[in-house]
Amino acid sequence: ANLLYIPISGDDSDGKTMMNAYDSNLSQLTTQFQLGESMMIIADSKSDELVEPEDTLANLEELFPSCPYVKGYGLYLSGTDFAKQIGYEEGNVPEDLYIGIRKPTKTLSSDKTTQDNYDLAVRTLQNIIDDLSK
Repeated sequence: ANLLYIPISGDDSDGKTMMNAYDSNLSQLTTQFQLGESMMIIADSKSDELVEPEDTLANLEELFPSCPYVKGYGLYLSGTDFAKQIGYEEGNVPEDLYIGIRKPTKTLSSDKTTQDNYDLAVRTLQNIIDDLSK
């Protein structure tokens, strides 16, 4: 799996340096959304304004209707043993942390590449749900 960490918190408490990093990260996120490669996203409510999940993410309730952790566009990780499985020492994950899958829309990548990556993301999320349900 290819993992990209793109923090998009708007915290400007560190002044100009922090805002420059924020602008750079926002550009990187925008670029990723224009490509059809990275289809899964881990986000929280702070990022919703930029990600616009209702418009950009697939409705997971339609894909995984029997999963109790799915609500709308997100697989919410609070209440699962996700933290333990990934070795997160803090224990619990925040209530608003979720995994989503981008809709397979027209991107700079070919339609086939985007659809193939979307299908892979759906299968991967199914595997995560299966692991969390054990």
